[in-house]
Amino acid sequence: MTSRPLRQTRSARLLRPVLLAVLALLVSLGVPPRFAGGGAAGAAELAARFDGKPITLEEVDANVQREIMQIKSRMFDLRRRGLESLLTEHLLKAEATKRQSTVQAVYNEEIVSKVAPVTEQEARAFFERNQNRIRAPYEQVRERIHGLLRERRIEEQRERFVERLRGAYRIEMFLQPPRLQVSADDDPSTGAANALITIIEFSDFECPFCSRSQPVLKQVLSTYAEKVRLVYRDYPLETIHQRGRPAALAANCANEQGKFWEYHDLLFANQQKLSDADLQGYAKQVNLDAGKFDACFAAKKYNAEIDHDIEDGRKLGVDSTPTFYINGRLVAGAVSFNEMKKIIEEELQFQAQAKP
Repeated sequence: MTSRPLRQTRSARLLRPVLLAVLALLVSLGVPPRFAGGGAAGAAELAARFDGKPITLEEVDANVQREIMQIKSRMFDLRRRGLESLLTEHLLKAEATKRQSTVQAVYNEEIVSKVAPVTEQEARAFFERNQNRIRAPYEQVRERIHGLLRERRIEEQRERFVERLRGAYRIEMFLQPPRLQVSADDDPSTGAANALITIIEFSDFECPFCSRSQPVLKQVLSTYAEKVRLVYRDYPLETIHQRGRPAALAANCANEQGKFWEYHDLLFANQQKLSDADLQGYAKQVNLDAGKFDACFAAKKYNAEIDHDIEDGRKLGVDSTPTFYINGRLVAGAVSFNEMKKIIEEELQFQAQAKP
Protein backbone atom coordinates (compact mmCIF):
# COMPACT_ATOMS: atom_id res chain seq x y z
CA MET A 1 0.00 0.00 0.00
CA THR A 2 1.52 3.27 -1.13
CA SER A 3 0.66 6.76 -2.26
CA ARG A 4 1.88 7.52 -5.77
CA PRO A 5 2.29 10.82 -7.64
CA LEU A 6 0.11 11.18 -10.73
CA ARG A 7 2.90 11.95 -13.13
CA GLN A 8 3.30 8.99 -15.43
CA THR A 9 2.45 9.53 -19.08
CA ARG A 10 0.25 7.05 -20.96
CA SER A 11 3.19 5.88 -23.08
CA ALA A 12 5.30 5.29 -19.95
CA ARG A 13 2.54 3.19 -18.42
CA LEU A 14 2.23 1.12 -21.60
CA LEU A 15 5.97 0.61 -21.92
CA ARG A 16 6.60 -0.31 -18.29
CA PRO A 17 5.28 -3.93 -18.44
CA VAL A 18 7.28 -4.58 -21.60
CA LEU A 19 10.43 -3.11 -20.05
CA LEU A 20 10.00 -5.13 -16.87
CA ALA A 21 9.51 -8.35 -18.84
CA VAL A 22 12.67 -7.72 -20.87
CA LEU A 23 14.69 -6.83 -17.78
CA ALA A 24 13.43 -9.88 -15.91
CA LEU A 25 14.43 -12.17 -18.77
CA LEU A 26 17.89 -10.64 -19.09
CA VAL A 27 18.56 -10.70 -15.36
CA SER A 28 17.34 -14.29 -15.05
CA LEU A 29 19.80 -15.29 -17.74
CA GLY A 30 22.60 -13.42 -16.02
CA VAL A 31 22.93 -11.06 -18.99
CA PRO A 32 23.31 -7.33 -18.29
CA PRO A 33 20.73 -5.32 -20.28
CA ARG A 34 22.28 -3.83 -23.42
CA PHE A 35 20.80 -1.77 -26.17
CA ALA A 36 21.40 -2.45 -29.84
CA GLY A 37 24.17 -0.31 -31.20
CA GLY A 38 25.58 0.20 -27.70
CA GLY A 39 29.19 1.06 -27.34
CA ALA A 40 31.24 3.24 -25.07
CA ALA A 41 30.54 6.85 -24.20
CA GLY A 42 33.78 7.69 -22.47
CA ALA A 43 33.88 5.37 -19.47
CA ALA A 44 30.13 4.77 -19.65
CA GLU A 45 28.25 2.38 -21.88
CA LEU A 46 26.19 4.05 -24.59
CA ALA A 47 22.48 3.27 -24.82
CA ALA A 48 21.46 5.84 -27.43
CA ARG A 49 22.18 9.27 -28.89
CA PHE A 50 19.77 12.16 -29.09
CA ASP A 51 20.75 14.86 -31.54
CA GLY A 52 24.32 13.61 -31.29
CA LYS A 53 24.36 13.68 -27.49
CA PRO A 54 24.90 10.36 -25.66
CA ILE A 55 22.38 8.72 -23.36
CA THR A 56 24.26 6.22 -21.22
CA LEU A 57 23.09 2.93 -19.83
CA GLU A 58 23.71 4.36 -16.38
CA GLU A 59 21.13 7.09 -17.07
CA VAL A 60 18.66 4.51 -18.35
CA ASP A 61 19.11 2.32 -15.26
CA ALA A 62 18.71 5.34 -12.98
CA ASN A 63 15.39 6.06 -14.68
CA VAL A 64 14.05 2.59 -13.81
CA GLN A 65 16.15 1.86 -10.73
CA ARG A 66 13.18 0.94 -8.55
CA GLU A 67 11.95 -1.64 -11.07
CA ILE A 68 15.44 -3.10 -11.47
CA MET A 69 15.75 -3.40 -7.69
CA GLN A 70 12.39 -5.16 -7.51
CA ILE A 71 13.48 -7.65 -10.16
CA LYS A 72 16.80 -8.25 -8.39
CA SER A 73 14.95 -8.70 -5.10
CA ARG A 74 12.64 -11.30 -6.65
CA MET A 75 15.67 -13.05 -8.10
CA PHE A 76 17.32 -13.06 -4.65
CA ASP A 77 14.18 -14.58 -3.11
CA LEU A 78 14.19 -17.36 -5.73
CA ARG A 79 17.87 -18.07 -5.19
CA ARG A 80 17.39 -18.09 -1.42
CA ARG A 81 14.55 -20.62 -1.68
CA GLY A 82 16.69 -22.74 -3.97
CA LEU A 83 19.62 -22.51 -1.57
CA GLU A 84 17.48 -23.48 1.43
CA SER A 85 16.21 -26.50 -0.49
CA LEU A 86 19.76 -27.59 -1.33
CA LEU A 87 20.94 -27.05 2.25
CA THR A 88 18.06 -29.19 3.52
CA GLU A 89 19.08 -31.99 1.15
CA HIS A 90 22.71 -31.78 2.33
CA LEU A 91 21.67 -31.76 6.00
CA LEU A 92 19.43 -34.81 5.64
CA LYS A 93 22.10 -36.69 3.70
CA ALA A 94 24.77 -35.82 6.27
CA GLU A 95 22.53 -36.91 9.13
CA ALA A 96 21.66 -40.17 7.35
CA THR A 97 25.37 -40.90 6.83
CA LYS A 98 26.09 -40.09 10.48
CA ARG A 99 23.40 -42.57 11.57
CA GLN A 100 24.44 -45.14 8.95
CA SER A 101 20.92 -44.98 7.64
CA THR A 102 19.04 -43.58 4.64
CA VAL A 103 17.50 -40.17 4.07
CA GLN A 104 14.05 -41.71 3.84
CA ALA A 105 14.51 -43.57 7.12
CA VAL A 106 15.67 -40.39 8.90
CA TYR A 107 12.78 -38.48 7.36
CA ASN A 108 10.25 -41.05 8.54
CA GLU A 109 11.77 -41.35 12.03
CA GLU A 110 12.29 -37.65 12.79
CA ILE A 111 9.46 -36.06 10.84
CA VAL A 112 6.60 -38.31 9.69
CA SER A 113 6.41 -40.47 12.82
CA LYS A 114 6.32 -37.42 15.09
CA VAL A 115 3.30 -35.81 13.42
CA ALA A 116 0.09 -36.27 15.39
CA PRO A 117 -2.98 -37.49 13.45
CA VAL A 118 -5.52 -34.88 12.38
CA THR A 119 -8.70 -35.26 14.43
CA GLU A 120 -12.19 -34.99 13.03
CA GLN A 121 -12.78 -32.01 15.30
CA GLU A 122 -9.75 -30.19 13.85
CA ALA A 123 -10.85 -30.92 10.28
CA ARG A 124 -14.37 -29.66 10.93
CA ALA A 125 -13.06 -26.52 12.62
CA PHE A 126 -10.89 -25.79 9.56
CA PHE A 127 -13.91 -26.36 7.30
CA GLU A 128 -16.07 -23.95 9.30
CA ARG A 129 -13.39 -21.24 9.29
CA ASN A 130 -13.01 -21.51 5.53
CA GLN A 131 -16.52 -22.45 4.45
CA ASN A 132 -17.03 -19.28 2.41
CA ARG A 133 -14.04 -20.22 0.24
CA ILE A 134 -14.60 -23.98 0.09
CA ARG A 135 -18.25 -23.82 -1.06
CA ALA A 136 -18.83 -27.59 -0.92
CA PRO A 137 -20.36 -29.93 1.66
CA TYR A 138 -17.98 -31.17 4.35
CA GLU A 139 -18.29 -34.82 3.37
CA GLN A 140 -17.09 -34.02 -0.16
CA VAL A 141 -13.90 -32.30 1.04
CA ARG A 142 -13.27 -34.19 4.29
CA GLU A 143 -10.37 -36.32 3.05
CA ARG A 144 -8.73 -33.37 1.28
CA ILE A 145 -8.90 -31.29 4.47
CA HIS A 146 -7.37 -34.11 6.52
CA GLY A 147 -4.60 -34.45 3.92
CA LEU A 148 -3.95 -30.71 3.81
CA LEU A 149 -3.70 -30.37 7.59
CA ARG A 150 -1.40 -33.40 7.80
CA GLU A 151 0.87 -31.96 5.08
CA ARG A 152 1.08 -28.71 7.04
CA ARG A 153 2.09 -30.55 10.20
CA ILE A 154 4.72 -32.56 8.33
CA GLU A 155 6.16 -29.34 6.88
CA GLU A 156 6.24 -27.67 10.31
CA GLN A 157 7.96 -30.71 11.84
CA ARG A 158 10.43 -30.82 8.94
CA GLU A 159 11.31 -27.15 9.51
CA ARG A 160 11.86 -27.77 13.23
CA PHE A 161 14.08 -30.78 12.57
CA VAL A 162 16.11 -29.03 9.87
CA GLU A 163 16.59 -26.04 12.18
CA ARG A 164 18.03 -28.37 14.84
CA LEU A 165 20.35 -29.95 12.28
CA ARG A 166 21.64 -26.54 11.19
CA GLY A 167 23.09 -26.08 14.65
CA ALA A 168 25.02 -29.33 14.37
CA TYR A 169 26.79 -28.62 11.08
CA ARG A 170 29.01 -25.78 9.88
CA ILE A 171 27.13 -23.65 7.36
CA GLU A 172 28.49 -20.42 5.88
CA MET A 173 26.06 -18.22 3.96
CA PHE A 174 27.39 -15.92 1.25
CA LEU A 175 24.25 -15.18 -0.79
CA GLN A 176 23.53 -11.48 -0.35
CA PRO A 177 20.42 -9.47 -1.28
CA PRO A 178 20.63 -6.49 -3.65
CA ARG A 179 21.31 -3.18 -1.92
CA LEU A 180 21.58 0.46 -2.89
CA GLN A 181 23.86 3.09 -1.38
CA VAL A 182 21.34 5.35 0.36
CA SER A 183 22.52 8.48 2.13
CA ALA A 184 21.06 9.45 5.49
CA ASP A 185 22.15 13.00 4.64
CA ASP A 186 21.80 15.25 7.70
CA ASP A 187 18.16 14.35 8.25
CA PRO A 188 16.49 13.64 11.60
CA SER A 189 17.17 10.22 13.08
CA THR A 190 16.27 8.26 16.17
CA GLY A 191 18.04 5.25 17.65
CA ALA A 192 21.72 4.56 18.23
CA ALA A 193 24.07 6.34 15.83
CA ASN A 194 26.18 3.16 15.53
CA ALA A 195 23.22 0.79 15.13
CA LEU A 196 23.74 -2.32 12.99
CA ILE A 197 20.55 -1.62 11.05
CA THR A 198 19.69 1.72 9.43
CA ILE A 199 16.18 2.25 8.09
CA ILE A 200 15.87 5.27 5.80
CA GLU A 201 12.26 6.30 5.28
CA PHE A 202 11.10 8.51 2.42
CA SER A 203 7.76 9.79 3.61
CA ASP A 204 4.98 12.36 3.29
CA PHE A 205 3.12 13.78 6.29
CA GLU A 206 -0.15 13.86 4.33
CA CYS A 207 0.16 10.27 3.03
CA PRO A 208 -2.33 7.91 4.75
CA PHE A 209 -0.16 4.84 4.12
CA CYS A 210 2.79 6.62 5.76
CA SER A 211 0.61 7.22 8.79
CA ARG A 212 -0.29 3.51 8.94
CA SER A 213 3.42 2.67 8.97
CA GLN A 214 4.13 4.65 12.14
CA PRO A 215 2.94 2.01 14.67
CA VAL A 216 5.04 -0.58 12.81
CA LEU A 217 8.13 1.64 12.99
CA LYS A 218 7.56 2.27 16.69
CA GLN A 219 7.29 -1.49 17.27
CA VAL A 220 10.53 -2.02 15.33
CA LEU A 221 12.37 0.60 17.41
CA SER A 222 10.96 -0.82 20.63
CA THR A 223 11.78 -4.43 19.72
CA TYR A 224 15.31 -3.82 18.48
CA ALA A 225 16.29 -0.95 20.79
CA GLU A 226 19.97 -0.14 20.16
CA LYS A 227 20.19 -2.28 17.02
CA VAL A 228 18.09 -0.04 14.74
CA ARG A 229 18.36 3.59 13.68
CA LEU A 230 15.50 5.28 11.79
CA VAL A 231 16.16 8.23 9.47
CA TYR A 232 13.31 10.38 8.15
CA ARG A 233 13.67 11.97 4.70
CA ASP A 234 11.02 14.21 3.14
CA TYR A 235 9.22 13.11 0.00
CA PRO A 236 5.96 15.11 -0.22
CA LEU A 237 3.85 14.04 -3.21
CA GLU A 238 2.71 17.52 -4.16
CA THR A 239 0.58 16.44 -7.12
CA ILE A 240 -1.84 14.68 -4.75
CA HIS A 241 -1.02 16.09 -1.29
CA GLN A 242 -1.22 19.85 -1.23
CA ARG A 243 -0.27 20.16 2.44
CA GLY A 244 2.63 17.71 2.38
CA ARG A 245 5.31 20.32 1.73
CA PRO A 246 4.06 22.89 4.27
CA ALA A 247 3.97 20.12 6.88
CA ALA A 248 7.52 19.10 5.93
CA LEU A 249 8.68 22.71 6.20
CA ALA A 250 7.12 22.99 9.65
CA ALA A 251 8.70 19.69 10.79
CA ASN A 252 12.13 20.92 9.68
CA CYS A 253 11.58 24.10 11.68
CA ALA A 254 10.69 21.95 14.70
CA ASN A 255 13.86 19.94 14.11
CA GLU A 256 15.83 23.18 14.31
CA GLN A 257 14.69 23.41 17.93
CA GLY A 258 15.33 19.74 18.70
CA LYS A 259 11.66 18.67 18.66
CA PHE A 260 11.36 16.90 15.31
CA TRP A 261 10.00 13.55 16.51
CA GLU A 262 7.42 15.05 18.85
CA TYR A 263 6.21 17.29 16.03
CA HIS A 264 6.40 14.40 13.53
CA ASP A 265 4.05 12.33 15.71
CA LEU A 266 1.53 15.17 15.95
CA LEU A 267 1.46 15.62 12.17
CA PHE A 268 0.78 11.95 11.51
CA ALA A 269 -1.87 11.89 14.22
CA ASN A 270 -3.66 14.88 12.65
CA GLN A 271 -3.34 14.39 8.89
CA GLN A 272 -6.67 16.06 8.16
CA LYS A 273 -5.59 19.22 9.99
CA LEU A 274 -2.48 20.60 8.31
CA SER A 275 -3.40 24.23 7.67
CA ASP A 276 -0.85 26.93 8.52
CA ALA A 277 -2.80 27.68 11.71
CA ASP A 278 -2.80 23.99 12.65
CA LEU A 279 0.95 23.75 12.08
CA GLN A 280 1.52 26.77 14.32
CA GLY A 281 -0.74 25.22 16.94
CA TYR A 282 1.30 22.01 16.98
CA ALA A 283 4.43 24.10 17.52
CA LYS A 284 2.89 25.42 20.73
CA GLN A 285 1.88 21.90 21.80
CA VAL A 286 5.50 20.73 21.71
CA ASN A 287 6.69 23.93 23.43
CA LEU A 288 8.64 25.43 20.54
CA ASP A 289 9.78 29.05 20.59
CA ALA A 290 6.81 30.47 18.66
CA GLY A 291 8.69 33.46 17.29
CA LYS A 292 11.55 31.40 15.91
CA PHE A 293 9.18 28.78 14.50
CA ASP A 294 6.94 31.35 12.79
CA ALA A 295 9.95 33.13 11.24
CA CYS A 296 11.42 29.85 10.02
CA PHE A 297 8.11 28.67 8.56
CA ALA A 298 7.24 31.99 6.91
CA ALA A 299 10.66 32.17 5.24
CA LYS A 300 10.33 28.58 3.96
CA LYS A 301 13.81 28.16 5.33
CA TYR A 302 14.10 24.45 4.56
CA ASN A 303 12.65 24.44 1.04
CA ALA A 304 16.03 23.58 -0.48
CA GLU A 305 16.52 20.76 2.07
CA ILE A 306 13.19 19.21 1.07
CA ASP A 307 14.05 19.56 -2.63
CA HIS A 308 17.36 17.81 -1.94
CA ASP A 309 15.57 14.89 -0.26
CA ILE A 310 13.15 14.62 -3.19
CA GLU A 311 15.99 14.67 -5.72
CA ASP A 312 17.89 11.98 -3.81
CA GLY A 313 14.71 9.90 -3.67
CA ARG A 314 14.11 10.23 -7.40
CA LYS A 315 17.68 9.12 -8.13
CA LEU A 316 16.99 6.02 -6.05
CA GLY A 317 13.78 5.34 -7.95
CA VAL A 318 11.36 6.41 -5.21
CA ASP A 319 7.97 7.10 -6.80
CA SER A 320 5.59 6.40 -3.94
CA THR A 321 5.36 6.73 -0.18
CA PRO A 322 6.29 5.30 2.14
CA THR A 323 9.48 3.83 0.70
CA PHE A 324 12.02 2.31 3.08
CA TYR A 325 15.62 1.23 2.63
CA ILE A 326 16.73 -1.24 5.31
CA ASN A 327 20.52 -1.29 5.07
CA GLY A 328 19.98 -0.35 1.44
CA ARG A 329 17.32 -3.01 0.78
CA LEU A 330 14.18 -1.65 -0.87
CA VAL A 331 10.90 -2.09 1.00
CA ALA A 332 8.00 -0.33 -0.68
CA GLY A 333 4.67 0.46 0.94
CA ALA A 334 3.03 0.16 4.34
CA VAL A 335 4.35 -3.30 5.22
CA SER A 336 3.65 -5.24 8.40
CA PHE A 337 5.93 -5.59 11.41
CA ASN A 338 6.59 -9.23 10.49
CA GLU A 339 7.74 -8.23 7.01
CA MET A 340 10.19 -5.70 8.45
CA LYS A 341 11.25 -8.11 11.17
CA LYS A 342 12.17 -10.77 8.59
CA ILE A 343 14.55 -8.39 6.79
CA ILE A 344 16.01 -6.99 10.02
CA GLU A 345 16.71 -10.52 11.34
CA GLU A 346 18.40 -11.42 8.06
CA GLU A 347 20.56 -8.29 8.26
CA LEU A 348 21.54 -9.05 11.85
CA GLN A 349 22.58 -12.54 10.76
CA PHE A 350 24.65 -11.09 7.91
CA GLN A 351 26.32 -8.73 10.39
CA ALA A 352 27.05 -11.55 12.84
CA GLN A 353 28.55 -13.73 10.12
CA ALA A 354 30.72 -10.88 8.86
CA LYS A 355 32.47 -10.64 12.23
CA PRO A 356 35.93 -12.28 12.28
